[in-house]
Amino acid sequence: LRALGILIKPAGMGLLVRTEAEGVEEEAILEDLESLQKQWELIQRETTASRAPALLNRDDDFIQRVLREMYSNDVNRIVVDSPTAVKRVKQQLLVWSGGKSPQGVLIEEHRDSRMPVLEYFRVNAAIREALKPRVDLPSGGYIIIEPTEALTVIDVNSGSFTRSQTSRETVLWTNCEAATEIARQLRLRNLAGVIIVDFIDMDSRRDQLQVLEHFSKALKADKARPQIAQLSELGLVELTRKRQ
Repeated sequence: LRALGILIKPAGMGLLVRTEAEGVEEEAILEDLESLQKQWELIQRETTASRAPALLNRDDDFIQRVLREMYSNDVNRIVVDSPTAVKRVKQQLLVWSGGKSPQGVLIEEHRDSRMPVLEYFRVNAAIREALKPRVDLPSGGYIIIEPTEALTVIDVNSGSFTRSQTSRETVLWTNCEAATEIARQLRLRNLAGVIIVDFIDMDSRRDQLQVLEHFSKALKADKARPQIAQLSELGLVELTRKRQ
């Protein structure tokens, strides 16, 4: 990426390549650079055509920031709570797609006057749940999340889970279920720094590796790129995560 940046850098300008560019096609990076140059040219034109004081650019616009962080080809629906926001989203996606309407994504306004958009999609409920130290798992187990000054400790417990025939199956199932939920909670709570996960003890090395593999897959959806270490002799998993 550094070598590519040196090759494509326009004269008199500098480039900052974000970590999301890793593994992206060169053509997409070049298109992004071209889009930024067009944006800069537009700002320069606005400068000469506008009378001060005037707004030249909205780079700190909330909608633009959210789209920049969250929008990808996997997104097929965007819901906002005002006609102005619908217009802003469409404008931003048009800029990114070179003036073409983006395909495969529905942009709509939330029109239910009885319930605000954050209540309707249970965002506020998720925030309230995120403030509780205990998170219940679907099968009856639960995890306890305790942030401290130096690190965050997450404890996994089987609770009332009795679906499996053997204790080994119960432990493996609960740990895998907990790994999926912990990966989600890291993003939801925006936990950062050193995180220690105390999974339920597993005697089988095969089971330990299966849980680690399951945990690693669950963490791949996290743009903060958590760095996971191996299971310690005490059955602890240590990882680090950058705040987003």
